[in-house]
Amino acid sequence: MSQNDRVSGTLEKLRRGAAGADYALARAHMPLLMLDAHEPYPPLAMGYTVFREPGQSPSSKFQVRPLGGAVIEYAVWYDWDIGHMYDLEHVWVYLDGTGKVERVEASRHGRRLAMTAEGGAIANESLLPASPEPPPLTPPHKGEGDSEASAPPSPLRGGVRGGGTSKDSKSIRNRLAADGRLCRMLGPRPVLYVEAGKHAHWADPAEMEEKAGRLISVLCNELAAWEGVHLGNVFAESGRIAPTAFDHRLAKLKMKADAFEPTFEFDYPSHMGSESLMAPPPLTLPLKGEGDSEASAPPSPLRGGVRGGGSGKAGKDDLYSIALPESEGEETPAAMPRGNGTGISDNPDGGRGIALVPWPILEAWIPARVRKLIEELPSTVPHIRAVLFDCGDTIADEATEEKLPGSEVVVRAELIPGAADMVRHIAAAGYRLALVADGPRETFENILKPAGLWDLFQARIISGEVGALKPSPKMFAAALERLGLRGSEARSTVMIGNNLSRDIKGANAFGIPSIFFGWSRRRTHEPADDSERPDYSVFTPSDVLPLLHEIEAAMQQQNVREHRETAGAEA
Repeated sequence: MSQNDRVSGTLEKLRRGAAGADYALARAHMPLLMLDAHEPYPPLAMGYTVFREPGQSPSSKFQVRPLGGAVIEYAVWYDWDIGHMYDLEHVWVYLDGTGKVERVEASRHGRRLAMTAEGGAIANESLLPASPEPPPLTPPHKGEGDSEASAPPSPLRGGVRGGGTSKDSKSIRNRLAADGRLCRMLGPRPVLYVEAGKHAHWADPAEMEEKAGRLISVLCNELAAWEGVHLGNVFAESGRIAPTAFDHRLAKLKMKADAFEPTFEFDYPSHMGSESLMAPPPLTLPLKGEGDSEASAPPSPLRGGVRGGGSGKAGKDDLYSIALPESEGEETPAAMPRGNGTGISDNPDGGRGIALVPWPILEAWIPARVRKLIEELPSTVPHIRAVLFDCGDTIADEATEEKLPGSEVVVRAELIPGAADMVRHIAAAGYRLALVADGPRETFENILKPAGLWDLFQARIISGEVGALKPSPKMFAAALERLGLRGSEARSTVMIGNNLSRDIKGANAFGIPSIFFGWSRRRTHEPADDSERPDYSVFTPSDVLPLLHEIEAAMQQQNVREHRETAGAEA
């Protein structure tokens, strides 16, 4: 892979060039990550490091110590966590001297935990007391007349929601722990269950729901979009990722729109019984022969329909891609794009599977990937593109104005209490500001410069320079032009002012959402007609920023509704 490939930030470039003995080893033991049925953010790449001697992880804070054979560290990349853009999780697969898996560890909210069916420490089989072989894990099968409750538990799911009864699930977990087994395995590959939205790892989905279900639900709903773009990583700390306030705001808007309720139901191969935990079938994808119908295709051991069964055919309603990644010259198996409840894949990978590459390649790719995601936000996330401000009785208190004798130039004026903080906080939240005000330029310089507000406005549209007063469309057209916005983007800006006949009427006529600032009673609060009726009203400076957030949230919700309607029509 060339340097240009690494900095492109695309998955297609990332997949190229993985080969060699370490790649084959990493691919053989690549974890199978089972996702919640409502998970919006699938894993896209894994960067592997093979340890044959003790050493510091190159991608995490942990030391890695082999137990007899090699240790394969997988750094698992997600574009998003429900709390922030950027998520890097880890899985460690320990091999013994013969190349068999003897221990699996994985990350969970900053910790490294051993993965077993019980979630506790893994016993070394050589230290276990001698005991007879446990009975085979053959759950009762549903017979004629049996109720749904007696359905066999899934080998890859547990708990009441995860297939079978909670009693069946607990029995399986106890037997797995009793004979010293690891987490569930599919051949040489660990099967791990991923927290919805947060991507922490568990060995048992029923245990996840029991111990952390309520917290996970809150994190995916009320606490979604906690951070924006993640800064607690080496890339941000070294300056390779440097998001702006605008980037953080748009990232939060996206995640708020993506908030969801976890199901604690995970994709699994429903046709396989619990015995498959002990002796799984080979990892082969079914191939459709000539003349075969779609319905006759055998189910894949790795794929299925909405609940894991079905024909094995990859379709737009399939839930999770666990196709093996490609290397040069290989054909990529068909993979299932993740769903988000709309029937449309959210996987930018296009459903081609998780890219598996050496960690240095993933490390070089991640900053470019984050920059690419940030660059795409303005075109994919509906947002307020600019906030247009009047000045008098919106920022400055007109009652305190002192004018140059014989002139309309204001030499000084006090600001409305809280107005300076209002402007600073809105600018700090990443909004672009424009001053759209009637009067001579000197007035606004004299008021705003001493308060340190003048330079916060990226455009200053002054009637004395434009040659027209609000509500003239010339004032608003000049503002959009100065901000580099098209006329069609007027609906993505807002105008805040105190004058219904100038600020509000002019904005309404130009197609700009209007916000009446009713702090002062100097002018009427009653519209003369519908042309002066504001879209929103606020009465104190502290009301403005929360209203902007509400407007953007409504824009996102409308976008989601339109997206779903379009998806439904296409389906």
